[in-house]
Amino acid sequence: MRYFGALTVAVTVVVCVGVAGAATTSRLEGRVVDDQGAALAGARVTISSESLIGGPQSAATDPGGGFAFNLLPVGDYSVEAELTGFTSASASVPVRLDRTASVTLRLAPVAFTSEIVVAAEVPVVDASRTNTGEVFNAEYLELASIGSDGRFYTAIMGQAAGCVRGDVV
Repeated sequence: MRYFGALTVAVTVVVCVGVAGAATTSRLEGRVVDDQGAALAGARVTISSESLIGGPQSAATDPGGGFAFNLLPVGDYSVEAELTGFTSASASVPVRLDRTASVTLRLAPVAFTSEIVVAAEVPVVDASRTNTGEVFNAEYLELASIGSDGRFYTAIMGQAAGCVRGDVV
């Protein structure tokens, strides 16, 4: 009986240690590079899979163009990378149990195919007109408070362009 109890405990410990050491997730890592093979920092990498609970996940690439997604359930993943000024790239990657799947995505620079048109109109200048004029309406004259605090209508004339008030001798 004692032997049976010790054997049961030993088997239980071995099973528990085996289950505790078994992996249930995996890892997906990779790099995003341009068409010349140079690393692209700051690219947005999005992964999606039917196995992924909670929907797609996104991450930005590090200065070396690398990215990693940890603790992923096993399954087939779609990986997409995008960066302003480059075409996007995608790949399908199988992620297996207790393994690290790896992928490299190459983004090509976007070719500028549009046309830039700079248009401006030259303002019309009437060279035959050399005078200036100003019209003050009744509302403006009321707001100027003519007649109060020593103000006269002649004080308004100094506000017209090109008009200078001076002493008459």
